Amino acid sequence: EKPGSATKFLGMKTNSLLLAIVASLLVGGAAHSSRQRRRKKPGVLLIDGDDAAGAFPWSKVHSRVVEEAKGPGGASDEACVERAEELRRLIAEERYDDAIALSFALEEGVACREDEPLVDVAEYVVASIATPDFDASDDPASARPEERTEIHLKDKRVFHVVAAEGHRAKRTSAKNVPVVGFAIDSTFVLSESTLACKRTNSSSLLCDGAGRRGVPVKDAEAAASIAESLLLSSRKKTRTSRVVAPEGDQQVEEEGTEVLDLWNDGWAEEDLYAPLLSGGGELSPSATGTRTVLVMIVCPKLTNGATTDCSRVYDYNSEVVAQGGIENYMRDVAVNVGEPWLDHNSYGQLDLVTTVTPVLVADYDHAQCGNIDSLSWRFNNPAALNSLARDASIAERYDPDDFAYYGVVLPHCAGYSFAGRGYIGGPGFVMNLGSGQYNYRVYIHEFGHNVGGRHASCITNGKRGGVAYEPSNADYVEYCRPPSVLSAEFPYVFD
Repeated sequence: EKPGSATKFLGMKTNSLLLAIVASLLVGGAAHSSRQRRRKKPGVLLIDGDDAAGAFPWSKVHSRVVEEAKGPGGASDEACVERAEELRRLIAEERYDDAIALSFALEEGVACREDEPLVDVAEYVVASIATPDFDASDDPASARPEERTEIHLKDKRVFHVVAAEGHRAKRTSAKNVPVVGFAIDSTFVLSESTLACKRTNSSSLLCDGAGRRGVPVKDAEAAASIAESLLLSSRKKTRTSRVVAPEGDQQVEEEGTEVLDLWNDGWAEEDLYAPLLSGGGELSPSATGTRTVLVMIVCPKLTNGATTDCSRVYDYNSEVVAQGGIENYMRDVAVNVGEPWLDHNSYGQLDLVTTVTPVLVADYDHAQCGNIDSLSWRFNNPAALNSLARDASIAERYDPDDFAYYGVVLPHCAGYSFAGRGYIGGPGFVMNLGSGQYNYRVYIHEFGHNVGGRHASCITNGKRGGVAYEPSNADYVEYCRPPSVLSAEFPYVFD
């Protein structure tokens, strides 16, 4: 798909195009316009152009490009560069609402864009989180994790995602994700919206979403319902209704099912915005049942250019030595401790069957480990450490693709600031094996991310609401200290 083709719904006159209103639709987005922006239905990017001319700080940049594009020579290189730099500046200032508005405002066919607007279904949106190395921290509760979100398009391009705090894409990994946003350089600016619409001459809308273009929708309320349904893993929504019993005035509850009629039945089988949770490419509403796990123990082929002694590479950990080697140690961590602990704390709903590999020689130099990407989704970066581990594991006839989940154990790499990194709601984690007992909890902690858990955070001022995740609150602590496997500290009680 050529750049700009996703903005088909923006075929309006130039003056109207300046009026794209998006700020109220982006969760956590800051409002930088000098005028109050109209409140819109959640989940709908409404291109509305009736009364806000000049309200955006980037209006002059956009207007110059549009006016020059009307001439025989088109927009000048200088104007196009100015527009692209304005987009980059808005992104750097985390003004994602304005950036999306500027990107979508340019009419299709104007040959002056380094950005690529997109309204489609992404193959994957994956989020990972790195747990800080507590060995190197005197105050783990004050540590903030390194988070990373990527979008994988159907044409196999991969972009780093930027979005507002609390954005749905940062919460867990998913596949077949309806997205509205734009790409520039190696970054994708993701809107909270799943549907982009413009008003017609009546109250009806013309909408694009999940790859569909120019679909008539009767009104904003109907568009909001469709946008909301795109966030679900199916087209069915359950609701509780109250009916009057035949015997009299007694009220009884009856559960009914409402099926939203999207454009047509074409989306019925697509399972949009589906959580990964079960791993292995399967889809499941929860991490339950019997799941297989492969633990790959890695030894770097080289250390400072010399062949690594793999028989001693983990001997810095006294418990590894005491248990007769890293294989015995990881069997104790994953099988003797991890399996029963997770079985107990899932109330018997999650039954893990773990395979621990022998030590695998991976093709990298330990001295350069900090310069190597530790974790790559679906092994799409062949130079990442989890991909190198996979290559070595397959050579020994252990294929991680045959397992629902997998983990990679590395000899401690000082170049990484984390004790572990794992995908949130999808398979794959890395343990940067430390020297203390806390490796047991790191294993369970990282696996907890794979099954959808985030860190056990809290608000310390005593005014806790229904959701403790509130990074904008000055009293927010990423690693609180409740008895949780996903906190900074939890009791070493595994039975």
